Amino acid sequence: MPALCIEEYAAEPTVTCYTAGPIFKKMKVLKKFKRRMGLAGRQSGTSNLPPLTFHPVCGENVRIANDGRVARRTESFCKGIAFSNRPIRIGERVCLRLLEVNSNWSGVIRFGFTSQDPAGLRDALPKYACPDLTNKPGYWAKALSERFAEQGSILFYYADSSGDVHFGINGEERGVFFSGVDTRSQLWGLFDVYGNSTAVEFLDPESQLNNRVRIVNDLSPGSSTASSRVVPQAALPAPQSQTQPPARPDSGVERLQPSMAQLALTPTPRAPDALPLRHYAHTAFTPLPFHRVRGRNVRLNNDRTVAARTETEYSHGYVFTARPLRPGERLVVQVLHVEAMYVGALAFGLTSANPAGLEPSELPEDCDLLLDRLEYWVVSKDVAASPQPADELAFALSHQGEVTFSRNGAAPQVFMHVDHTLQLWAFFDVYGNTSKIRSLGVTHDPAPPQQPGECPFLPQVP
Repeated sequence: MPALCIEEYAAEPTVTCYTAGPIFKKMKVLKKFKRRMGLAGRQSGTSNLPPLTFHPVCGENVRIANDGRVARRTESFCKGIAFSNRPIRIGERVCLRLLEVNSNWSGVIRFGFTSQDPAGLRDALPKYACPDLTNKPGYWAKALSERFAEQGSILFYYADSSGDVHFGINGEERGVFFSGVDTRSQLWGLFDVYGNSTAVEFLDPESQLNNRVRIVNDLSPGSSTASSRVVPQAALPAPQSQTQPPARPDSGVERLQPSMAQLALTPTPRAPDALPLRHYAHTAFTPLPFHRVRGRNVRLNNDRTVAARTETEYSHGYVFTARPLRPGERLVVQVLHVEAMYVGALAFGLTSANPAGLEPSELPEDCDLLLDRLEYWVVSKDVAASPQPADELAFALSHQGEVTFSRNGAAPQVFMHVDHTLQLWAFFDVYGNTSKIRSLGVTHDPAPPQQPGECPFLPQVP
């Protein structure tokens, strides 16, 4: 760093030199601190803006309350689109409390921006923000990961001048949520009060600024157990990276290393391609093999009914059904092999994406990221925790869009709800401790009398 030289006026001119390096370094640290605390100057001033409320134009199942600050979905799991009442400035924080969260359905709030004035959309709102609106120009939104969707949590997000949307939870910055927003036009807040998120509330971001905290994982010396503590945001240095921790498991430990005994040269016996059936031994199945398109770490047998993940891998075990699962069908798979050294278990989902149009390289390590794609995706992780070889897992799609799960002949339980009017391929992520499965095929349930209405209504879970 060159020195700054200042000539002082004196009878005999002298030159005094000051090293400017430490000064500039302190200024940079101050800027980082201000940016981290949300105090840095932004492109547009936001302190004099009126409080955000919800626009009166909203989805069919949304009710606006509390002087416009609360948007509540009153029925079903869809038709929950809402907007901000005014455009959002670049750099302005949108702050929402997850007021009500339940476990009746699958998926949670979607949020982002639109360049379309909501006043002109009164009679043109679809069921979903993603992908119905995001497939159109001028709409940008993405689903919040369900691991962040706890009742009472405070979500904030904002767009910068380059079109990146940043977000955070409970005062903790989480980094860039998505990119590509056109910031040349006005932007309104776009929300879909979807699935398990049933009510959200606008909060004043200025009042939240003084209450920001950050969760720090504290690994005590000599201990293998991680604990968490809450510390004031200002007491922490700027992070080295904005890379988020893996979604599964939250501790960031994806794989448990095998012991030395497990690394012995004795070859591991190959898992069989079939095990005796206990609960579906006398069931007449219609065969439903897996699709030829699959994750990069999984292999199929000749008739594509057995999917086995590579022994040295724990993820990218995606397999899809060869055709869409029809309402009234029950798909049954059998667990053939488990790997106790890994954490996490089988994931199940449904998608409108035809697997024939997918590339293995497009499929993410964390199946939650499938929700970011333009097609319709619904996924549930770890549906069969602590699996055992020969477990028989049944997944059924009802004519009302309910998806049920049953293990070893137990009573089926509803664990997600989907738009059954779409063609939906079932898929699995043969993940973690579930390493090999077999498709037994499908059975058929009788169709009930058809019920009116585009968007199915679910009875409340007691």
